[in-house]
Parts: sequence; structure tokens; C-alpha cells
Amino acid sequence: MFGVEGPIRQGLGNSTPVDATKTPKGLSDSDWSGIRGAYERGRHAIVSNPDGTHQVRNPGQAWMTKFDARGFTVTPDAGG
Repeated sequence: MFGVEGPIRQGLGNSTPVDATKTPKGLSDSDWSGIRGAYERGRHAIVSNPDGTHQVRNPGQAWMTKFDARGFTVTPDAGG
């Protein structure tokens, strides 16, 4: 899984940590930058749910915000 602040795992089942800020072998810097950019946009994307509500995660603050016709709720990842 990718992580901005620390090591990531490269490939399924591989336990060797890799620095997410360094371009992996076999990729150009621009390719890796594009992959990282797409990943980060996806982490912060607003998602439409089948019930008509929407939700968005804020991974930096570890919150999930859910929106519906009445307003919104913010819940920390640790529960609450």
C-alpha cells in the first residue's frame, strides 16, 4: 500500500519496504509522479453512495465526512 509519510510495500506479498518519494526501478520520474498524483486524488475523492449520500475521507486528519440532504457528519477513523 502506498503511504505518503513512510515506506510502502511494492508488489503483492513483498515485505520489502520502499520509500514512496523515490521513483521505483523501471519507471521514469514523470511516470511515478503521475501515478502518485492519481493515487492522491483518489484518496481525497468524493464518492457517491447508492442511497444518494456522498462521502469523502481526509486521510491527513483521519476523518470520514458523509453528506446527505440534511447536512453532514464527520467521524474520526478511530470511531466515535
